[in-house]
Amino acid sequence: MPRALALTIIAFAIVVASLSAGPVVAQEDGNLASIVYWTIADGAAEDFEAGLKAHNQYHAKIGDPVPILTWQAISGPHEGQYGRGSFGHSWADFDQSPEALQADTADSAKTITPHIAGAESMTWVALPELSNPRGTPGTVSRLFEFRVNPGQMQAFEGAIAKIHAALSKQEGWPHYEWYTLVDGGYVPTYAVVLPRDDFAGFAPGDMTFMEAIAAEHGEMAGEIMESLSAATKSQINYTLVARPDLSYWPSDGE
Repeated sequence: MPRALALTIIAFAIVVASLSAGPVVAQEDGNLASIVYWTIADGAAEDFEAGLKAHNQYHAKIGDPVPILTWQAISGPHEGQYGRGSFGHSWADFDQSPEALQADTADSAKTITPHIAGAESMTWVALPELSNPRGTPGTVSRLFEFRVNPGQMQAFEGAIAKIHAALSKQEGWPHYEWYTLVDGGYVPTYAVVLPRDDFAGFAPGDMTFMEAIAAEHGEMAGEIMESLSAATKSQINYTLVARPDLSYWPSDGE
């Protein structure tokens, strides 16, 4: 996957981040995620998958050290699309040489582009200060995106920081990972990913979400959720299923 797909204009992303009303959580270099969603041409799913596997071999041939994960969306606005992403980037990682970028793009044009009807690329920043990360990809994940009202980033992040503080006190609480969008869509947008081993992992535990917040914040739990809701312009969710057979791992080239 050409990294340029997920970062068309680095300067634009930096400007957007700097104008976005002062987030509470720092967007540190090294926490970038480069994501692309592909819409597959009618009847081309089999050819697309074969092409993506071929493109993985290109990455193996050049010794690309960065894992690239692939998944499918099975519900929500991305349903039927394939997603692809690499994580833990710094801004400098996107400074490919013209020769490397041209070679990667040429291989993608041969193996992937003939089988897609469209592509949507974006760059997210992980927010580890607000997360309980899993460390490894989930077999299945639910993802919730929140479009936040302009000027309400601090209120939104303040609310999820209080929620995180409450959930962190609960031993064995399931994993969740927060991100904020910096390029490729509406800003400010936040997303929380719930990675699990299987669908059974989404079943409620002994304590509900609101009970966990109330255990830490008492009567303020309702106010916290009201603050979160007031700062949110709109919200969507969808489910992703991992496709390790279509992912690239550096060991593939060994």
